[in-house]
Parts: sequence; C-alpha cells; structure tokens
Amino acid sequence: MRWISDSGNDEYAPIARLYDTLLSPLLMPLRREVRRIAERERFRHILDICCGTGQQAVLLHRAGLRVTGLDLSPAMLRMARKKSPPGLPYVRGDAGLLPFKDGQFDAVLFSFALHEKSTLLREAIVEEALRVLSPGGRFMVADYLVPVRSDLTALWRSEAARFIEWCAGENHYRAYREFMNSGGLEGLLARHGLEVLWRKRYHGGATGLVVSAKRK
Repeated sequence: MRWISDSGNDEYAPIARLYDTLLSPLLMPLRREVRRIAERERFRHILDICCGTGQQAVLLHRAGLRVTGLDLSPAMLRMARKKSPPGLPYVRGDAGLLPFKDGQFDAVLFSFALHEKSTLLREAIVEEALRVLSPGGRFMVADYLVPVRSDLTALWRSEAARFIEWCAGENHYRAYREFMNSGGLEGLLARHGLEVLWRKRYHGGATGLVVSAKRK
C-alpha cells in the first residue's frame, strides 16, 4: 500500500529552529555510529528518510558518502539546507510515497521517525523504504525498544521517554503507544521480515540502533 500523509500542515514548523539544540546532545553518539557503519560497509547511496534538520546527512556527506535526505516538513528542510554544505541533495517528499525508483539505494535510514507515525502510515512507510532498497541492501533504524522487565535502568529510561512523548501531544503520544504495544523497534522489524544483522542499545537500553536486511 502506498500512502500520502501530507495534510497541508507543517507540524514541525514551531520547533525546527530548536530541534538540534534540544536533541543533538542525546542523538550525536548514535549519529556517529551510523557514520562508522556506513563507512565500514562502503554504502554507495544512502537515503535518509525523515531527515529533519539534516544533521545525520551532513555527517555522512562530510565522510565522503553519497546521501540524499528526504522530509515532508518545509521548515525542517530549510534548516537542513541552511546547515549543509553545497552539493548535499534534499528532497521534499512523503515517506509513504517515495519519489524514487525501485532498488535505487543500497541503504535506507530512519532516526526516531517511525514511532510517531500512526500504525497504518508507519507500516506503509517501511514498505516504501523496502521498495527503494536494492537487493542485499541495508535497512538501518534507530528508535525505541521495549525494555526488559528485569533491567531497571532501561525501565526508568523508558518511563522518561514516555513522558517526553506525552508532552509532544495527543496524536504523537497515541502513535508512540501503538508502536510500543506492538513490540517497539524489534516488533516492527519482525513484522516486515527483516533479519537483524547488528544492534546496539543506547540511553540505558531504552533505544536502539539496528542494521537489518530482507530475509533471503
């Protein structure tokens, strides 16, 4: 199923200028790990879906990697273009209806973008990402994990994340709850038949970065 999610409203306009200031300290270690993986795997062309202000795309571009950023928010893309070196392409587009050919990229990337989407839209976005991923390509995603009940640090960090998501608004929080109730990041990968090749936990086990691929 292909999905068009553009409602005509830019929900990120109020926070675009503050986004990196608020979140960069939390996300930068993870973003550097993504760059290390991309360099090691020698990806030829990476699609950063829901790229936001472009911070991850800039890191990849400065490492000499070919990357294209895509986002639906005009405000986020304005910030991305303002902060990026010349030659880094950004596309305004819907993640549920990607304007790219089948198999065009050998790596696709999501950074904390899937948990905030409604269930139907989230599943459609993943299917679109897999459509544009080449055979043998890598599906990289960072998002929330369902904490292990015996891991008190992960439980505490997850409760802190739940509060942050609640503060983001009713629709955002509803999507987050649906995401977590359906297994979080690992549940999403399993539903789409993706094999986990590498993983690392962050933020006390509340979040994770996973490199995966379509099962053969």
